[in-house]
Amino acid sequence: MLKIKLIGIGAAGNKAAITAFKEGVIKEDELLLINSNLGDIPEDFRKYGAVLSEKVSGTGKERSIARRLAIDYLDSSEVITSDNVVDGFVENADLVCVVNSTEGGTGSGASSVFYKYLLNVCNKNVMGFVFTGFEEDSRGLKNTLSFFNDVDHEIAVQVISNKKFLPLLGKNKLKAELLANQEFVTRLRIISGRSMHESTQNIDKTDLLKLVTTPGFMQVEHMVLNPEPASSEQFNELMDDMLKSSKSLSTTSTCKRIGVIVAVSDALKEIVDYGFDSLITQYGTPYELFTHVQDATEFGNELFVISAGLDMPLEEIKAVYDRFETKTQKVARGDNGFAEALRSMVEDSADASFDLRRKEEATQEEMLEKKRKFSEQFSN
Repeated sequence: MLKIKLIGIGAAGNKAAITAFKEGVIKEDELLLINSNLGDIPEDFRKYGAVLSEKVSGTGKERSIARRLAIDYLDSSEVITSDNVVDGFVENADLVCVVNSTEGGTGSGASSVFYKYLLNVCNKNVMGFVFTGFEEDSRGLKNTLSFFNDVDHEIAVQVISNKKFLPLLGKNKLKAELLANQEFVTRLRIISGRSMHESTQNIDKTDLLKLVTTPGFMQVEHMVLNPEPASSEQFNELMDDMLKSSKSLSTTSTCKRIGVIVAVSDALKEIVDYGFDSLITQYGTPYELFTHVQDATEFGNELFVISAGLDMPLEEIKAVYDRFETKTQKVARGDNGFAEALRSMVEDSADASFDLRRKEEATQEEMLEKKRKFSEQFSN
């Protein structure tokens, strides 16, 4: 089992991390909640919280504000010490998981800064657990695009799409978010090895660590074998259904490694297709295939799949961009070329007219000096 430290960033990330704690997947010393201000962290969990600023009341969905707050927080003289909250928290961790949304301000904007800090300053393996939202407004779509543009290529990234829970729920977004958080908890349990126990054919700790630290996009799928398959053909049909009902984003067949945990009764062990042709078709031929076979879990006969090192889901991100273009055209209709100014996927200046009107708190020279010091830490 891996020693994982979990950092929730922003409102959505905090909720997901708290759910994992309540479900017993992580312990008290493995939980850290980061937000732009204390009011966004539930009162009962503020003892696990770190606030980016005492001066702001939120980010208003603006990634640039969150990014600046995160840099200032990590660059402040009282934080860059051996006992700052982040450095001390991640000590002895095999893997640091950061969970956040892409559409909000704090989670989307601050997370990429923390990715880099954890990688380059703390020298830790990092995984990003990312919630994409319901894709309803231009700001949220733009934040999603900018987030993926900023993702560090050295980390592993998982995506859970809130929108993909809606077909079964009508327009009940609150329930969709709850189900997305439960999906996160299940995936966290899988990648930490908490669903595994020793058997005659093992994925050991080194194998698991290699799997979950492979840079790139990661798909983690799971299913209960219900109805119980009576043949290898029925087993493969259930596996196909699992892959089709994925709540992640689709990508190409470019995986580097695949891990499969088969947790079934002795009778079912005889009919499992250990060639896993459906997985190879979906994810590509892996450089390494790890297989773990054990007895059924407390939940029954189950299958868990980790596919690592995939290319980022460009086609689905391009689809987000198309929706962004359509929505901004509607918002900006008749605005003297405003829509044209919003066409960039990555420049924050594109949506500056939607930003909060405020005075700068520091001169440009001061900000450049702060950024220079922070960059020096990464290079060291």
